[in-house]
Amino acid sequence: MANSLLTRRQLFRSAKIANDNQRYKDAINYMNDLVTKYVSLTSELTKKERNMLSGAYENFIGPLRSAWQTVSTLDRDGEFLKGHNPMRARQIAQDYRTRLEAEISKVCNVILKLLDEILIPSASSSESKVLYLKMEGDYKRYLVDFKVGVKDRTLAAVRAKLAYETAEKIALADLRPLHPMRLGVALNFSAFFRDVLNESEAARTKAKVALSDAVEDMMDSLRDEESKHIMQLLRENLNL
Repeated sequence: MANSLLTRRQLFRSAKIANDNQRYKDAINYMNDLVTKYVSLTSELTKKERNMLSGAYENFIGPLRSAWQTVSTLDRDGEFLKGHNPMRARQIAQDYRTRLEAEISKVCNVILKLLDEILIPSASSSESKVLYLKMEGDYKRYLVDFKVGVKDRTLAAVRAKLAYETAEKIALADLRPLHPMRLGVALNFSAFFRDVLNESEAARTKAKVALSDAVEDMMDSLRDEESKHIMQLLRENLNL
């Protein structure tokens, strides 16, 4: 059955089966079809669908980025060059790196287009807005790795940072410090400062503040539970 003939439920189910069986490319294709066919300004993704979309893309692009990071260091790897013509070996590594960059760029551009044209405009809840903006920051951050030249790299970094800043602003205003989405924004924004901007102190500060706020929120939750218990005892006393 062609994807275009599948219902929304069938597309989600197919994506889940593909994802569970490590067929991540199939999973993102099913979710792409679900988004383009069923999401609009009056119908957004459910929480399960959002999590599937986000998870499938991360599962697919993660190994590609890991391979790119590995192959990017091969020209300095003595074991890789041993027994080979160094120039030829470096060319093989460069060719593979170029192929990986093309594949990663393609994946990033597809999800960024969906985010920009469909997902972000359709988002009505703070949670969905934060997720989509965090994803925008993530996939723009991944593209920074391939930019050559200070101007292009700086422009790409600015675009990623803007998405993270917008996600962070909404998260700080509307989500509890313990909310996984708020913590996720802090984690990835911190990684952006460390890996892209080379600002390790800013990265540590952002992570430290998020962790401190989360711990305080956790203590408040524990106090809330204690208060609820005491209130229940008071109610029981009223019935004595």
